[in-house]
Amino acid sequence: GKTRIVESIITGLAKKDRLPDCTLIEFSSITENEFAEFNNLTTLSQRFNIACFKENQLSNLLDRLDKLPTEHKIFIEVSYEDIDVAKKMSSGRNTRVTNEFLCLPADSTPTALSRVIETAPNLLNSIIMTRMDLVPDIDDMLSFLAEFAASVVGVHTHTGNGQSASVDLSSKQAIKV
Repeated sequence: GKTRIVESIITGLAKKDRLPDCTLIEFSSITENEFAEFNNLTTLSQRFNIACFKENQLSNLLDRLDKLPTEHKIFIEVSYEDIDVAKKMSSGRNTRVTNEFLCLPADSTPTALSRVIETAPNLLNSIIMTRMDLVPDIDDMLSFLAEFAASVVGVHTHTGNGQSASVDLSSKQAIKV
């Protein structure tokens, strides 16, 4: 879900000839299967010929961000297990303007969502729904999100023919749930 969202945005940037100033970074503190998801980003970076890095410590991530030009578009993919990093990055030494999105699988459990609410409630303002094809009914999820005044800014799902469908996020219009 997360990598496909990044791919969708990068594809849009490629159409506008704005790829040279993009960088992909995956942050993961988990050591097992450390390259499994990174391979997705690596493949994406090779396809678009843009830089890709993997960091496993917050201090290293912040150092990397400090070294990149401020005009760069940087996509940082953070797993659910490291959701607290989003909060620490925002309050870190980096002065870069950021847009944070929560890629939320439609089949998420209330327990998983509760952790996001406790750890990084600001992410509820910019949700991109993924894996919509895996749930027969989204009403329960939307009701839960409505309790916290969450905003869905995009939807990404696989279509029946194996392709993906996305909502354009460039308008930055949020749908209040």
